[in-house]
Amino acid sequence: MRTLRILGWILLLSIFLSPIFAEEFHVDVKIEINDSDWVEISGITNHPKLIIGKTQDYISINSDYHILNITLEDSISGYAYDISFPINAVITPIEISGDFRMETQERRLHLIGTGENEPLTIIVQYNFGDEHEQLIRGKNSSANDSQRGILNELLIVQIILILLLIGVLILGGFYLFRHNRKKPEKPEEPKYNPEVLTDRQNLIMKYLEKKKKPVTQAELQREIGLPKASLSRNIDTLIKKGIVGKERKGMTNIIFINKN
Repeated sequence: MRTLRILGWILLLSIFLSPIFAEEFHVDVKIEINDSDWVEISGITNHPKLIIGKTQDYISINSDYHILNITLEDSISGYAYDISFPINAVITPIEISGDFRMETQERRLHLIGTGENEPLTIIVQYNFGDEHEQLIRGKNSSANDSQRGILNELLIVQIILILLLIGVLILGGFYLFRHNRKKPEKPEEPKYNPEVLTDRQNLIMKYLEKKKKPVTQAELQREIGLPKASLSRNIDTLIKKGIVGKERKGMTNIIFINKN
């Protein structure tokens, strides 16, 4: 039983410690392919399947096209590469790990890529055509100079059309806003002649107009400072003239301006 426990601890330790002692691979290389399908690799790498030097091991020829195949199945902690193809090469990326882009440098197409913590896979098909008809295809790849020029022109046209559309919408919205905007309502003129009222009656009416709602007779007396008897007489006069109304509510009277 004790022996089994010891073996178990040894197994666990081997599982946890194996990543620590596992060798980390890294790749930082430049790869140049010439017209004779020789591959010259320079730079730094410690992976045994990627040899610095000149070789034809990574190129295969199938009828009218060539295939570059660099596949490292081990996990690479970090890799970066720059592959230059022969002049007039027409490139078709098939399977490439990590991030990559295509550039044209001194009439040569370059495949430039990076990645980390994954196997390295570079499988590219290429053949030879007219220098002015070079193609770059495949996901994650960038367009060549002529394609980028066309895309830029289309993008500029789209931006101009979008700006014109936005301008039309803004002008249309402004026109509708101006057209539908309501004119400010003029303040209602009094439906009575202030000149035929006494000073105290005008005082009562100004307060009611200011409040714009019914008020209690007690509030009216408190705010304008008229004696109770005088206020009652003037309210009764305004009621007889049809200018204000009065309603009994509980223990107080509600005074309001007649709308008619």
